[in-house]
Amino acid sequence: MDGLSTVESEVILLTAFIICALIQFLHVLVNRNRWPFVAQNMFAHRYSGFVKRLFVVLFYEDGEETMVLPGRVLPVAFFRAQRMLINMFCHGSSELAAREFSKLLLYRLNYKPWDGFDEIEPSVKPRNGSEYIGFQLCMCELDLRLVVDLASDINIESAIVDREVLCEYISDDYLEVDSSL
Repeated sequence: MDGLSTVESEVILLTAFIICALIQFLHVLVNRNRWPFVAQNMFAHRYSGFVKRLFVVLFYEDGEETMVLPGRVLPVAFFRAQRMLINMFCHGSSELAAREFSKLLLYRLNYKPWDGFDEIEPSVKPRNGSEYIGFQLCMCELDLRLVVDLASDINIESAIVDREVLCEYISDDYLEVDSSL
């Protein structure tokens, strides 16, 4: 006996592959990890509790505000924007560098917005005839049971249960000066 023929070997391998693929598919459907099979849920997992997210709150001269995710204020991949803002404003960076960065950020948003491409989200744009005059970086706690689509900025404020201001910048042109001094 010389062992299995090529056809028999291929049938056994194909059968084993199909069984493994079906087991993997089952793990995806039930969202269960059991080595060596995984649910592949890294991006599809649905959280049902509280999470913290960084938001940027942009201010208009009339006091109105717009709240967006960090990827909408920097022309970099959305997953890098949060870390860049935290490093610029919250980790002992130079106050002068943070002020210059803030001026440039507002200038880009007001006068040179960008379109989205690949993992770079389109910039938030001010409403017609208005400009952003300042912003806050806020760490917000969200109750994800209250929101359907976290990727959307629409009505995300309704899921916020706590808001902590990390830093704030208001353009010098719009600061009120007490003329009695």
